[in-house]
Formats: sequence, structure tokens, C-alpha cells
Amino acid sequence: MADDGAGRSRGRACRHLALRWWLRCKASARLRWPVKWPLGARGLVSTDERDVWKWLRHTFHEHAVLVKVPVLRFTTPLDKEKGKANSERWRALLN
Repeated sequence: MADDGAGRSRGRACRHLALRWWLRCKASARLRWPVKWPLGARGLVSTDERDVWKWLRHTFHEHAVLVKVPVLRFTTPLDKEKGKANSERWRALLN
């Protein structure tokens, strides 16, 4: 009789762990990044801005000098026609 109770508790523990693992896998599947983004990369800063950035990093070498740019500045749609059709939607999502 004592072994039967221990077996049941082990079974419950295994079911509980399996359920937690399954729920975690299900949740992480929803949070995955898209495999292919419909965006192409562009230069982040112009040549003049890069020169100013280098000068600031050299002048303020004890500080972390970062470039602040909006996401839309360095992304362009891969398909120009689809990009024009969805431009407002992308602006709302990325800003």
C-alpha cells in the first residue's frame, strides 16, 4: 500500500513537470522573432554625422556616446510596392 501512494505522487509530479514544460514551449513559440523580416538595412548615420560621432567619442572618452535615431531611418521595405501599400501600418508599428 505504501508503494502505491509513492507511485501516485511520483506520477503527479511527472505530470506537473510535463505540463509546465509544455506550457513554457507553447508560450515561447508565440514570442519568437519572425524568420524573415520584410525590411532591408540602410546606413545608420551619414558621413558627417559619423565624423561628429567620432569626434564626440574622442573628446568625451570617459563617456558612452550613443547615436539616437528612429527605427524607420535605417530600414527600407524589400518590396517597394508592398512597402508603399503598408507604409502607414509600418510607421505605426515601428515608431
